Amino acid sequence: MRLVLWDTDGDFGTQIFDTVYVTGASAAIIVSDVTRPQTVTRMVELVRGFEARFPGRPYKALLNKIDLPEAAGSASAIGELAKSSVKSVSAKTGAGIAESFAELAQTIRRRQL
Repeated sequence: MRLVLWDTDGDFGTQIFDTVYVTGASAAIIVSDVTRPQTVTRMVELVRGFEARFPGRPYKALLNKIDLPEAAGSASAIGELAKSSVKSVSAKTGAGIAESFAELAQTIRRRQL
């Protein structure tokens, strides 16, 4: 399966996210830096916006940088997000990355999105 990814810094308006980045999206991967709580909060906002715009569409909310000691306990903002869609990962070590993409790709294929 070919996946097209947009890598943004998250510092953009919700309007741009809704109209440019997710228009026509089959799924989303939204990443935060667990050592920076404001990015976790922003990730939650973006996930909720994606859920509202595309009800039932799959997504993965990735809590990145779990390899760092500062990561412990800093992801409390995820709150009510579906726990099955939230995964702790490390881009540096690769922990959880391949699995997250594979799970999302399988969901897209299964749902024929």
